[in-house]
Amino acid sequence: MTSEQKDFLEQMAFYAKITEIIRGKLISACIDLEYMMDGYIAEHFCATQDKVDELSSLILMPRLQWMGKLEIFSVLIEKYNTTFLAAHPLFKKEINDLIEHRNIFAHFPTNNTPTGIKYMEETGKIQFLKFKNYK
Repeated sequence: MTSEQKDFLEQMAFYAKITEIIRGKLISACIDLEYMMDGYIAEHFCATQDKVDELSSLILMPRLQWMGKLEIFSVLIEKYNTTFLAAHPLFKKEINDLIEHRNIFAHFPTNNTPTGIKYMEETGKIQFLKFKNYK
């Protein structure tokens, strides 16, 4: 193996480690946000912590996806929490954007070609690859 090949393999390993860390941080933040939305929804409908825990663990967490939770959360915010809405008028769009990015980070491979690595070095941004099925 040439020194150039070894250097490239080291770059790939470094790049892979950085993308793992970034993916993990974003996905963890999304989990935390989803958990907070679950809590907000459950606390709206339940009078006791036991009922909040039951609603969250039996219905919200295992049976509703992000978009369903976001719809419920949005209605509750718009109807009952005008202070939050005034401070964060774009919250629904921002959470939608975050969900879209989370899905890319969770499901798409990174571009770890020489071009992808060079792009990251120059811009500080990670590229993800999306493949299409052609028939």
